[in-house]
Amino acid sequence: MSPDDAPTQCSFAESLGVKFPMIADRGHELAHAYEVFFSFLPLIHRVTYVIDGDGVIVGVFNHEFQVIKHLDQVMKFVRALPQPPATRTQPAR
Repeated sequence: MSPDDAPTQCSFAESLGVKFPMIADRGHELAHAYEVFFSFLPLIHRVTYVIDGDGVIVGVFNHEFQVIKHLDQVMKFVRALPQPPATRTQPAR
């Protein structure tokens, strides 16, 4: 989620090959709902929420200025998550 507009988000996601949805939050509704909006500055905290397949938040990471540390910790956490069982497709009859 970002306060950037949708075209900016799409360009960003495409440039990085992101494989998950990006959300534009121009009105800051989500930023306020997740309490990541600075009340004294027009900025949004850098927070990553890891959400499982059931919609449960399983990890929260907050690093304002250490972007590399932020990314490293998120990736380490995500890689350590249990993998869902592989789904088998039934042969067509």
